[in-house]
Amino acid sequence: MKKQAGFTLIELIIVIIIIGILAATAAPKFLNMQDDARTASLKGLESALKSAAAITYSKAILSGKDIHDDTTITIDGIDDAVAVVYGYPKADKDTLRQVADLSEADWSFDTATSGGVKVYAASFTTPPTDECYVTYNTQGRGKAPEITTVPCGKN
Repeated sequence: MKKQAGFTLIELIIVIIIIGILAATAAPKFLNMQDDARTASLKGLESALKSAAAITYSKAILSGKDIHDDTTITIDGIDDAVAVVYGYPKADKDTLRQVADLSEADWSFDTATSGGVKVYAASFTTPPTDECYVTYNTQGRGKAPEITTVPCGKN
């Protein structure tokens, strides 16, 4: 009697079912990577805005303009004067574009309900939705601006 090698139909079906179960549990994790990547780019923008605000504030202190609620300063490497509020960059799209070197092709801006600015990645959605953005709000004298990220897919 010859011995046959191979898989039975039942064994093949069991393997297909196991692969299907693994795919069903792994797929949501892979689909969530897009939101994670978008949130990571917004976190990078948040860090860039915080660094730009700190550098601008340092320059304002050195020029004695950190006590004024509406003035301008000059910063090396930036062609135009930078509008500042108590030494920190003013919460408007032109000023944030200047200090953080944000291109219009990559970032879009909107007025936040709290009076600050919402910054969206232009490639995420058109027009921007109410998720996936960074807010920039100036505070009072001697206080750093409030810069926060609203992560993607969490609303």
